[in-house]
Amino acid sequence: VLDAVTAGTVTASLGVVVDSNKDIGSFRNITLTGELDAGSLDVSGDADIDGTLEADVLTVDGTNILTGGIITSLGTIAQDTVTFTSANANDPLVIIQNTTNDATAAALRFNKNRGADAQDNDMLGRIDFYGYDDGTPSTQHYGQIGVSVKDASSGAEGGEMFFGVANHDGGMENGLVLSDGSADGEIDVTIGSGTSSVTTLAGEVRVNSYLRLYTTDDQANNWYLYTHTDLS
Repeated sequence: VLDAVTAGTVTASLGVVVDSNKDIGSFRNITLTGELDAGSLDVSGDADIDGTLEADVLTVDGTNILTGGIITSLGTIAQDTVTFTSANANDPLVIIQNTTNDATAAALRFNKNRGADAQDNDMLGRIDFYGYDDGTPSTQHYGQIGVSVKDASSGAEGGEMFFGVANHDGGMENGLVLSDGSADGEIDVTIGSGTSSVTTLAGEVRVNSYLRLYTTDDQANNWYLYTHTDLS
């Protein structure tokens, strides 16, 4: 069994002898019923692990992504949908925390990249709020916060931010819209949706410019109050 053995090389139907460095190669399949304890493990092909992979440090393609149970890097996630699910009350909870000892803060960024020039009305990002109704039940879109490009012109860039809710028939309408104005330092604000909307102010109203009241957009043929008085 050992007469034709080459030290360090596995040969079918022959014994196994390590070489002078205690190395051996060319095993085809090895079945272990116990534990494999090794200083390092280099797998050139796929690894199929049915149980738990316990690792103090995890590196993928040369990038450390896990150390001591803390995720150090995720790189770029090329995934259409990522879902966090929990059956516990008030979970899942996503926390973005900045621990630097200064006045800066963490940020959540939405970035729209056409790969070309932006266009007016491009949506830059949106947060949607969904739940169920009391019918089948079916999924219902109850609220949204979003930002779009109002004006993409270079040197005159302006945005628009909107807050909307489902209104009465399940349709989505914006109740607060902040829009780029016609000059630098100007922001136009629209409150409500439709002439039947009711706006309630719990405190006082302070006007630093002028107050104009009218019943329709046809200001010339309807009664309105126009005053330059500072009402503050």
